Amino acid sequence: MVQIALSVAFLIALSLVFLLDNSFPFHLKLNSAWQVEMQAPSLDIFWIYSAEASDNLWALTNDLGHPYRVYNQAGKVNKNWDMPELVHGDYPQRVSGDKDGEPIVWFEDRVLHYSGDIWETIFYNDGLDLSDLRYRSVITGEQGWFMTVIEERAKLINVNALTGEWQEISLPEKAIQLGFKPLQVKQAVNGDIMVLAVQEKNARVYFWSNGGWNNEEYAFTISNILAIEDYFLDANENLWILINDENQMVEKIPMSGEISLTYLPPPPSDGRGLERYDYLIVDSHNRLWVSGGYPQFIVAFSPQWNARARTLTIYNTKNSSYQGDIETPPVYFENGLIVSGDNYISSINTNIENLPNPLPDWFSRLDMNLIRLYIMFPYLAFAFLNMNLYKNPNYRKSTHQ
Repeated sequence: MVQIALSVAFLIALSLVFLLDNSFPFHLKLNSAWQVEMQAPSLDIFWIYSAEASDNLWALTNDLGHPYRVYNQAGKVNKNWDMPELVHGDYPQRVSGDKDGEPIVWFEDRVLHYSGDIWETIFYNDGLDLSDLRYRSVITGEQGWFMTVIEERAKLINVNALTGEWQEISLPEKAIQLGFKPLQVKQAVNGDIMVLAVQEKNARVYFWSNGGWNNEEYAFTISNILAIEDYFLDANENLWILINDENQMVEKIPMSGEISLTYLPPPPSDGRGLERYDYLIVDSHNRLWVSGGYPQFIVAFSPQWNARARTLTIYNTKNSSYQGDIETPPVYFENGLIVSGDNYISSINTNIENLPNPLPDWFSRLDMNLIRLYIMFPYLAFAFLNMNLYKNPNYRKSTHQ
């Protein structure tokens, strides 16, 4: 009886460790700080995703030996499409939907558009090839906005996915006269296209909407232009700049032009030396959400002007259901939801004043693989000992008396 009880205890302990591992679905239910919005079906692996709205999610998945699949979750409606087979090395870069909710898969030289029950291949005009498509682009349904280099000159271009036509978008005339050149492109929460332009140590952010440049612009200076990591426009029209230089910091620039500064503590580290801040979001409570690293994390800060920001909470893939991707930044929507994804897509509601706590640090730091070994080796030794005892005739005889 003792042997049976110990064997059952070992098996229960091993099962619990597997259940608590963050690679198993049960772990997602332990902490609800981040809500799981979309998961890939069994055996499928997320390749890329996009969030066109907080309730309109697109994902591209694949599994070994099968073509890619496109999934769309729009409200309570779920759809999926099997893509045609691709040659080795031909990787899809982004995914979006057209006005009718049909998928568009973006490649460096073309798109695949599902229309009339077939996949149509549309090449970009004039042999356009977009390198680094996943890093320096904004996709808004049928339209793509890209920073690329053509004839050794950095250009901002707009591509129509359904025709393959593209055009260069020149900076405002005043910016051109002052010698500014486009450097980064991203989308504002209200849908405008934000373009960061630079000229030596001077920087400007311009806004494109409804086919033209807006009158607003933000100006600032920085000693190292390449230290500008990200930027974000909040609901009060304050521009926030994430800077990765000798010190990590965030600048706040209102329309009046007065600059406020808060310093960030060093990024969370797991000892691999891959920690860094990559992306910035500011919610309606003026909390800074700064994400990055590998493994991925997102930190909520309370800015302290001309001082170090106060850390409110840190979410990562071990202490919550947060998911982050190096190439695809978290997306903030006007309803206050932050959506982020990697192995699945999760979200958090930033409208609440008191943020939910992640799992305790001691729990998130547990190495489940090591714990499994600590359980399995004694169990195997115990089973081996019992097997040898059972082979002993005297032992068998004593157990049956």
